[in-house]
Amino acid sequence: MSYYTDINRIPDIIEPAVSALDFVLSDPAKLDVELDNFGDSGVDFIVEFWVNGIDDGGFKYRSQVRFAMWNALKEFGIEIPFPQRVLHVRGGSVTATSE
Repeated sequence: MSYYTDINRIPDIIEPAVSALDFVLSDPAKLDVELDNFGDSGVDFIVEFWVNGIDDGGFKYRSQVRFAMWNALKEFGIEIPFPQRVLHVRGGSVTATSE
């Protein structure tokens, strides 16, 4: 999430979106959205949930969960940042050109 986001809203947006997926279980524990890290370009969260057996490997549900999260965040106007860098030039001159 962008550093401009009210991160306190994120669990309330993500939990219902991912919990609504038919393969996400509420037992033995309900879905959990945790603040993970303050990254270079945004705030990182982890979503933990239970499913019945994974016979197609650990990434079987990853795409569906990410689509649900993406759509919920977009619905609530939450920005997903991309890496950015700021360049400070000391001394000398800089000439900008465009092609």
